[in-house]
Amino acid sequence: MPKLPSALPRFIPRGELDRLLEIACRKAGLVDGDGNPTVTAHRFRRTFGTRRAEGGTQIQTIMAILGHHNAPMSATYSHISEPVLKEQYEKVIAAGERIATPATENC
Repeated sequence: MPKLPSALPRFIPRGELDRLLEIACRKAGLVDGDGNPTVTAHRFRRTFGTRRAEGGTQIQTIMAILGHHNAPMSATYSHISEPVLKEQYEKVIAAGERIATPATENC
């Protein structure tokens, strides 16, 4: 991971990040019908968590990076897209293979 230049802060307070994103969004025309920015700090966090989860990163690692203390909190930031879910499902379940469920245990 590239390091930030020493002249930049390593941590940007959320309010400052939101303010900077709002300015950038307005300049780039990235606003919704009500004039609100379409890119937010929350959206960055959620996208980051989702991309890590889709890439196979363990939930414990996502928790540590996002600074969460429990898996359910990190899980809310790590939604898997349907195409990725389908791809991962197909890797696990080979064509024609049965899925074991309580109803199939005696079959």
